[in-house]
Amino acid sequence: MRVLTALAVMAPYAQATGTFKDVPCEIIRSINLAITAIGAALVTIMFIFGGLKYMFSADDPGGRKSGKNTCIHAIIGGILIIVWTGIRGMLTAASPAFLDWGGCGI
Repeated sequence: MRVLTALAVMAPYAQATGTFKDVPCEIIRSINLAITAIGAALVTIMFIFGGLKYMFSADDPGGRKSGKNTCIHAIIGGILIIVWTGIRGMLTAASPAFLDWGGCGI
């Protein structure tokens, strides 16, 4: 009985602040932001790691090549993140329904 009373009292506030269908949208937005931020951090870390590997393997041609490849792959990963962010922004601006996952408008 207390649960029903609490639900009846809280119902107007729930409608005023948002609905339950907004929760999946916020989860999707959070995941999207986290993937972009984690990707950018990984690009930075891998570029620094590759640069250090290249720098500290002065006598080892294999180590220098490996460090150079790590830096190149980190740059490619950064470019992919930037391109995807731009494509997602253009598609959302051009047609919000294109990426409208459950009414989120992402």
